[in-house]
Amino acid sequence: MNKRSIQVLHVDDDLDLTNLVGNYLERKDTQIELQTAASIDEGLSIVSEGNIDCIISDYDMSNKTGVEFLRSVRKQDKNLPFILFTGKGSEEVASEAISMGVTDYIQKKTATSQYALLANRIRNAVESVWAQNERDRHLEAIETAREGISILDEDGYFVYVNQAYADLYGYQPNEILGEHWEFLSPADEIPYTYEEILPILNESGYWHGVTTGLRADQSTFVEDQVLARTNADGVVCTVRNITEQEENKKELKQTNVLLSTLFDALPVGVLAEDDNRDVMAVNQQLYEFFEVSGSPSEAIGKDCEQFASKVSELVVDSTEFVEQINTVASEGEPIEEDEIVRTNGQTFERSYQPIEFAGGDGHLWVYYDATDRTNHERQLKALVVLQSGLDFAAGTLN
Repeated sequence: MNKRSIQVLHVDDDLDLTNLVGNYLERKDTQIELQTAASIDEGLSIVSEGNIDCIISDYDMSNKTGVEFLRSVRKQDKNLPFILFTGKGSEEVASEAISMGVTDYIQKKTATSQYALLANRIRNAVESVWAQNERDRHLEAIETAREGISILDEDGYFVYVNQAYADLYGYQPNEILGEHWEFLSPADEIPYTYEEILPILNESGYWHGVTTGLRADQSTFVEDQVLARTNADGVVCTVRNITEQEENKKELKQTNVLLSTLFDALPVGVLAEDDNRDVMAVNQQLYEFFEVSGSPSEAIGKDCEQFASKVSELVVDSTEFVEQINTVASEGEPIEEDEIVRTNGQTFERSYQPIEFAGGDGHLWVYYDATDRTNHERQLKALVVLQSGLDFAAGTLN
């Protein structure tokens, strides 16, 4: 039950009656707070302030009738509950009041039981308006949402579609209403929906995943879709076009494959990080240099600092090894021939080069085996090949 107070205005030129009605109503329903007005002009002035939830009005008053009052109120507010509470009972009055948009019509009686009825009618009328206002606010929020939102009935037919949803598929909302969900799905995906998606939705009441949307021009797009069951066995569907994101993921994956292939062909150990300092690519040679267990493919997407900590256990000054990596990456300035000595006496030289990507700055680390100086020259020449490959890879990401 709503705990808001219900602001009621009672307009009647019989002040004794308004006081009596007020006492009874506030006793019958503690949420009712009553204001009174002895004339229609006074009542209109109170209504114009905008704080009234319901009006009770007599019909036969000295200057104007309750229906004339109702007509004036409806010019200000079409939905404000208005109850005609009058001793003048006739079909003519009732018909006129109904034509003006009266909410309810109650004849005055002498029995006090009429006040319980009046209080109940007031509450029902007010809560109905409150509920409608809440639905309207929700509908407005849905209609203005950037995400595509639709509602389907229990048989899978569209009963609501916001503009964003219709735009995704190249239709107007009214062109989708009444259609079945299959209308917006490619034929080859329909069996998957019946066999995989709907069973999960029916069991758990929720499904989230990637599907394919079918536009009016028969083109398709990749959609991120969320389905949720409603209490009435309908389904709320939220959709976003993620075609570009999926293409970017595919392109990044291809670039990672390119980098990995390129790196594995070089006689130097190489590790590339993205702007979040997660591993983009690392070659087998680096694993072999430091005798690290595992596979380079397992490192993709992992935190580079964790990888560095793992390697640091094999160098003479493990603390300085990790701190130096973090400092260099933070400053973003190239370095060359930074010497590193392993605990087994093997010597490496490390270089660093910042890389520019569309999404931010990346980092490239190259390790040379400096123990054998003859082999060192061959490794340096290999960097020419590496730089060419990096330039190409960076181009695909920009």
